[in-house]
Amino acid sequence: MPTALLSLFAIADYLIATIVLALPIARLPAPARGIGLALATLAVLVHGTLMFGLHRGGLDLHFFASLSLAAFGIAALTLIVNLVRPVAALGVLVFPVAALLLGLDVFYAPATVAQPMEWQIKLHVSFALLAYSLLSIAALLAILLALQERALRRHRIDSGLIRALPPLTMTESLLFRLIGVGFVFLTLTLVSG
Repeated sequence: MPTALLSLFAIADYLIATIVLALPIARLPAPARGIGLALATLAVLVHGTLMFGLHRGGLDLHFFASLSLAAFGIAALTLIVNLVRPVAALGVLVFPVAALLLGLDVFYAPATVAQPMEWQIKLHVSFALLAYSLLSIAALLAILLALQERALRRHRIDSGLIRALPPLTMTESLLFRLIGVGFVFLTLTLVSG
């Protein structure tokens, strides 16, 4: 299957997953949350396949490819975090950005060839990607936490956002765990670089 077609498939999956996950926030009837997460998982798998081999024959780190790689990491970690805590609403912010950055990388970026890299560079890039992804998810969770706290202070408990997010204490504990693990990977990035 051509790269462009696979990319369009992943972009469509990201966008449909976003819509499915946004329906409960908008208080519209929605299919099970699992359908949106399954679509997002499929999109992440195709995105990863494109990033790590099919698109340019290997890992490429030019500007748009790096942005797309970071979006892939953030989307993949969002799905992994969702296994531990029910924060599917985070996908409403993450998945459209991943779709946009994948589209920019595949359809807008100039054609480049992946350069061979030593394993040490790949390890350094992997640590940096994980650190950036974890800290980005933590930043998005902080925004959602602020919105959730604001809605609770204004007694808007019936808001769709409040219903879509886990309890405030769970969101806060997840936020601090992500920050802690993100700093561990950031330290490993500095040590390996």
